[in-house]
Amino acid sequence: MKLMMIIYNRSLSQLVMDAVKETKQDGFTVFQNITGEGRTEPKHGTHIWPSLNNMLLIAAENTKVKLLTTKLKQIHEKHSDEGLKIILLKAESVM
Repeated sequence: MKLMMIIYNRSLSQLVMDAVKETKQDGFTVFQNITGEGRTEPKHGTHIWPSLNNMLLIAAENTKVKLLTTKLKQIHEKHSDEGLKIILLKAESVM
């Protein structure tokens, strides 16, 4: 089991959520209006850097992780300038 941290530009929200629904993921948590900087433009929600990110946390079995990762990589390839990161962590247990 893995914990997926998916950080993405808010402009990709519908595409990311569609990918989650297509993989029939049971549950998730969304953090909205996250600020930060990475390989794309800064996301600060200001007049100078108006973009913001969202973060999605999903605890999933490895088979669903692989399916969702594949779908998210396809989104990233089409929208590489928007920013989308996937961080996978080992999940010891989920209650």
